[in-house]
Amino acid sequence: MNKQTATYIAYWLNANENNTDQMSWGDIANLTHETQVGIYGFCTCESQEETGYRPYDDCPTEGPYHR
Repeated sequence: MNKQTATYIAYWLNANENNTDQMSWGDIANLTHETQVGIYGFCTCESQEETGYRPYDDCPTEGPYHR
């Protein structure tokens, strides 16, 4: 994980915990597998393991989907 991604995740973790900011639709559209897992602890591709649906380009293609 690069520093920019780590900073982004840390910002949203803090914002969610302290209710200081809310993601816009643009922010949500810019999520990746890595940032969604970092912020929320899961990615929507995890619930689609059987179908192979990959909402983000960086979703794993095999193995455990979570982290």
